Amino acid sequence: MKLVNLNSVGTVLDTETGDTYPMDVDGMPVMDESMNIMDMYGDMFSSQEWFDSLSDEDLNTIVGIYGTLPDSDYV
Repeated sequence: MKLVNLNSVGTVLDTETGDTYPMDVDGMPVMDESMNIMDMYGDMFSSQEWFDSLSDEDLNTIVGIYGTLPDSDYV
């Protein structure tokens, strides 16, 4: 598990799996509330606002790992 903060959307991203976790008030991930960015990208109706709120830096983080994510569980 390799976690990176996406501060612009209050989310922690596991760069190995694409799982995202909301941050609690202390900036720690809420591990029982995960959502995968592959699923979020596939459901832009529900996730568009989240993607639109990403800072350029956070978006670059996602774009940088997107092609490395295991997609067999999501495609």
